Amino acid sequence: MDLDVLIKQLDELEERYQKWVEPIHQTIRECRFKVGRDGYTQADYDRAVEAVREKQLTKYDPYREIHLALDDLCPAYLEASDLERSAIRDAVSDKNGLLSALLGYAYKVSKRIYSPDDQEWLRRGLAAISIENCSRDYRDVLLAMAELYVMAEEAGIKPRAHFTAISKLSSDERPTGGDTSMRKMLKGFHGYGALRERRERSTKARRYTHGTG
Repeated sequence: MDLDVLIKQLDELEERYQKWVEPIHQTIRECRFKVGRDGYTQADYDRAVEAVREKQLTKYDPYREIHLALDDLCPAYLEASDLERSAIRDAVSDKNGLLSALLGYAYKVSKRIYSPDDQEWLRRGLAAISIENCSRDYRDVLLAMAELYVMAEEAGIKPRAHFTAISKLSSDERPTGGDTSMRKMLKGFHGYGALRERRERSTKARRYTHGTG
């Protein structure tokens, strides 16, 4: 792994994302204070933000480009040295676009877990979560973990062993977005309430589908 080349690529991806998102942020800044004044509603605000977002997407979809890069980065992260993994985590820790895309990538690959043969997608999703390293909000991370765990279970995979394996590759330091290290979160996730809640939703959905709910 050429770490310098990789970090440069991440910098470039984030720079392109920030240019793309700036008109959206500008609309948010201009419109958020209008809500509740002169008949301007939350729905008006939501429509204004969504309109500029859709306009930006007609020009360029930054998440598609980032996710393509993550298709290469996540497997490489799993094979990297401890120092290289730490450097990758540090490189994305202040990049909001990449951090958001990492959790989005975890959800994306969870939808590709259909059978016991799809363990690689589970590991890629866990790698993305490990790289994100609970940098912003642990609650968002728990939801992404729960999605991967349940989708793996339903596909006939035993996810606990994979969560434990990736935990050993993850940071054991307190993250900026929570109180528990990513290593401990992954290793102990089988006992988290977020997982129980996600399982319950899945059970209810199956009952509804089969008309037994």
